[in-house]
Amino acid sequence: MKKLFIAATALLLVAGSLQAQTKKEDRKATHHKNIGAKKQFANVNLSDEQKTKAKELNEGYQKQFAELRKNTSMTVGDYRAKTAALKKEQHEKFQALLTPEQKTQMASQRKNAQQRMKDGQAKHFDKMKTQLGLSDEQSKKLKESQAGFQDKIKSIRENKELSEDQKREQVRAISKQHHEQLKSVLTPEQLQKMKGGRRGKGIQAEK
Repeated sequence: MKKLFIAATALLLVAGSLQAQTKKEDRKATHHKNIGAKKQFANVNLSDEQKTKAKELNEGYQKQFAELRKNTSMTVGDYRAKTAALKKEQHEKFQALLTPEQKTQMASQRKNAQQRMKDGQAKHFDKMKTQLGLSDEQSKKLKESQAGFQDKIKSIRENKELSEDQKREQVRAISKQHHEQLKSVLTPEQLQKMKGGRRGKGIQAEK
């Protein structure tokens, strides 16, 4: 009986620790997402009324997220599901505040940001090619591998039929596959250089 009690206590401690870690990670993600949203809205000409409503919405949802984090009776799965539902609702209500013109403006900003990212990646590959002494064939294969990897990650994240746990699991599997492809393209010396501090953005070597 004593052993059973100890085992049950240990399970509760592990479950509590897992839930606490999950909530901590979610709090960080929500914080960074809010910062990103503020930067995004900073370049959109919101009216005073829109700013007031956006602030009220944000404060209201922050209270709801805080209440979820305080609820220790929920399972990790329930917590993640309710948090995801709240985030979706929050996004939809923020979008409802915007005019068609503002939505078009934000879409244009996202497109420009994606182009800047592509330009940055192109410069990065040129730099990595010089640093690691890549051949033209290696450089081409790495670009194709990275583009395919990003497309797969985007597809997973946008798949509304997958739970957050399923998305994380699939991302891990795709990342592992990507690492294996990387090792098949680079020489051992090039992998060592990358591991030694010259890792490319978005491409990591793994032994």
